[in-house]
Amino acid sequence: MPSIGVRAFDMSPEQEAVWEPLFSAARQMLERGDGSAALESARSAWNALPEPKLHCSMAYITLMRFARACEVAKAHREGIDILDWAVATTPFQNNIPVFLVQKGILLFHSGEQATARVTLGGQGSLSRNSPSGRSARVNR
Repeated sequence: MPSIGVRAFDMSPEQEAVWEPLFSAARQMLERGDGSAALESARSAWNALPEPKLHCSMAYITLMRFARACEVAKAHREGIDILDWAVATTPFQNNIPVFLVQKGILLFHSGEQATARVTLGGQGSLSRNSPSGRSARVNR
């Protein structure tokens, strides 16, 4: 049984036995701040998912961990590219806002602040007038 407490209902036991240790290792490496190793594990976990990847029950959490590993490893372009692909191909429209937020974070950290603002424009905004620098206001 996977140590993370989730089970893939649409992966064979053999596929899950490959995916789960890679997914868990990516988390452990992220917690240690080892972005390079986290990215390697997250990329391998993503590659271990069955096709079509975005139809797999573990795709969403794997993609989020992959994006986080790209951020920590400063592999911003790789993360942006995979998230662009996910937005363009996902059959699950409710996932798109989260993919765009992750993409915006990667754009921001890559130095592309203007593009990050455009990407995040429909997802929410920071208010320069609030004391905390944050606003509960969401652009719609």
